Amino acid sequence: MKRWLPIVLAATCALAWPANAHAQGDFLDWLEGLSGPGPFTGVTFSMRTVCARDDGGKLTTNWCLNDTDSKIRTVLNVEYGWATTGKQARFPDTPADQGVIHQQRIAATYMYRVSPMLDVGVGGGVMWLTGDAPPPASSFDAQVHPIFIPVAVTFTPLGMLQGPTSIKAGRILRIKFSDRYIFKEINALDFKSASSYLRHGEFNPSFSIGLDFWSFFTH
Repeated sequence: MKRWLPIVLAATCALAWPANAHAQGDFLDWLEGLSGPGPFTGVTFSMRTVCARDDGGKLTTNWCLNDTDSKIRTVLNVEYGWATTGKQARFPDTPADQGVIHQQRIAATYMYRVSPMLDVGVGGGVMWLTGDAPPPASSFDAQVHPIFIPVAVTFTPLGMLQGPTSIKAGRILRIKFSDRYIFKEINALDFKSASSYLRHGEFNPSFSIGLDFWSFFTH
């Protein structure tokens, strides 16, 4: 069942999205290492779903593939991320135990627009680890962990640009920071390792930079 869980989660997420939705931004990710495995480098595919707008003191919600509207106050994002360690020592106390560990996640963040340049929020989702194991095993079972995101920040450096075209150009570049708390035990034995590594949950910060051209294709 563990092997099928990532596929089921991805399929469920895809079915929940509107039929005309597409990834709006591809972000290069740098995730700090856990106190054991990592660091990770990868990519995130992000999509805005629902926005709340302030229409004269009254909040209205609808789909917002385009987020250039100055009335937007909150944004709900859904994302899929994939990252990998590359081949390296999997745990610090067993340097000869080298292999690749992949980290994947599906998450949602609820963001408040502080200014045209800054969104802050919280979120949650699920993360799973897969990868190599030393002989005689070739891999370990997927390690699935719920995640909580107490801090998510999106910085749009050119967000103050105004004008019909300028405001769209100003929202292309996005810089993101997230700090995710990984629940459940992270035990080297589950990775089929001889390491004594064991943690009962820990934080995993990440930094991302990417481009979002979606406003040029929507009204």
